[in-house]
Amino acid sequence: MQEKIEFLRNLNEIIIPYNFTYFHHSTSYISEELKNRTMNGKFMRNWTRLPQNEFTIRKEMSFVTRDNRINEVLDYKKPLSSASITYTLPDYSKPFCIRVIMPKIEAVMENKINTTDQYKEELQKIYRGYGDGRHPKLKGGEKIILIGSSTTDEVSGKAVDIFYGVRECDIDIYLKSVIETMKLGYINNSEVNMQTFDEYGKNIEFYPQNYSIEKSKNENRYIGSPSEFEQELYEDYREELESNNSMLPRIFDYHKYYKLYNNYKNNKNKTK
Repeated sequence: MQEKIEFLRNLNEIIIPYNFTYFHHSTSYISEELKNRTMNGKFMRNWTRLPQNEFTIRKEMSFVTRDNRINEVLDYKKPLSSASITYTLPDYSKPFCIRVIMPKIEAVMENKINTTDQYKEELQKIYRGYGDGRHPKLKGGEKIILIGSSTTDEVSGKAVDIFYGVRECDIDIYLKSVIETMKLGYINNSEVNMQTFDEYGKNIEFYPQNYSIEKSKNENRYIGSPSEFEQELYEDYREELESNNSMLPRIFDYHKYYKLYNNYKNNKNKTK
């Protein structure tokens, strides 16, 4: 199993075969030090350690599918650049995203991916959110193996840290599809295809082929104390941190930080 994981990690790209998609989860990080200084820190439920190598879902984790995320923007007749990269942004926190590469439900049900009846039944429950009908969910206890990261959301073009993983139970079927895709070929352009329509004129097939997402080349971005990622967080909130020596009050102008992170590359004048 470890050899298979290392093979995927050593690729320069995140390969998304046509019969696969990804689940997208927006979340945020705060350092333990800032959490302990924040007045409402004990109520905050965001990450205090970035996921590395693997993690296990504790209770459950809600996601939005790749295509539904795109459709949500188009349904409001907004440009793709407005696609959100944040869900909530607690005080003194920095957003990041988790994506879990998943077989498309239709590919499994149509036997384009070889699985068992039990797998099909469970995947249907996952896509249905285990009954709530709102968003797909992965249950507590699900082990996610991380295979790479990127620093750009290919849908909106926004700068944000994204960790890509695969369910441990899907490593074999995903690896098999990746190897087949490498033989057949794939495109490196991960931009959303807006040229394919259904009979009613609605955009469909946003990714009508095998494609890849380039991995970040900065392998040390999340390593160290503080890491480059964490240093950026402290720089982003420097104004508030310099004016408060001990306990940190609530941030009332929270829109300031939503704006910052929604235009991060421009605001920070960075090239990642």
